[in-house]
Amino acid sequence: MKTNHNLLRLVVIFLVLTGCTLPVSAQNREILRISPSGMFVFLGENFPCGNPVSSIKIERKSGSGEYQTIAETRFPSDFGSFIKENMKNHQLFPHIPIPADSVLRTFFIGASAHSAMSELKMVDITMAERITAGNIFYDPGIKTSSNVNYRITQLDMAGSVLFQMTSVNSMTLTPALMSVPVITGMHNFGKEVYLKWIAIGEDNSRFFSVYRIENDKPVECKGSKRQVQIT
Repeated sequence: MKTNHNLLRLVVIFLVLTGCTLPVSAQNREILRISPSGMFVFLGENFPCGNPVSSIKIERKSGSGEYQTIAETRFPSDFGSFIKENMKNHQLFPHIPIPADSVLRTFFIGASAHSAMSELKMVDITMAERITAGNIFYDPGIKTSSNVNYRITQLDMAGSVLFQMTSVNSMTLTPALMSVPVITGMHNFGKEVYLKWIAIGEDNSRFFSVYRIENDKPVECKGSKRQVQIT
């Protein structure tokens, strides 16, 4: 059978051009985490620092309504702005200590250079730093009963769409349960008490408070607090 090379060439060209003109389809993702005070929206793997994602647009709709733009995140332009904004975002997590400036600077430089979470080897970065870096969005006042959906669009410097995803409906969410640390030992050294603990599971607590019972009432212990890596 003789192959019609002209026809084959036309078919290939048509497929390539058609592929280039297809719109970016939104992928449905579980990107929401509910809290008592609002909703945390996880914006994907990339930081919006221009390499290649320049900004991340967040849209929200209520019920069967239309999507409305509520924010657009960008990576801070300089380290001073990052520090200032990060202090404000840490107010959302009052029990979590702010990492040292040296750690924050390493994160700032690394995120600027690599632009993707998977390329950073950091263990001391919290959600507050990711909010500051434009990788998580906090929407205050949104509850599971709010009946909202989110649409996330990653844009390049020209404003072209690189990636788009939509969330599940907020009413389908349930508060996430983390693996609770279990006390495995207690040792007395004079007036000091040392506790040994372990946490096993897929979603471990990196920060937690310890209480003791005094006069039948729980009292928070004011001892040293350490941030640790759980493997």
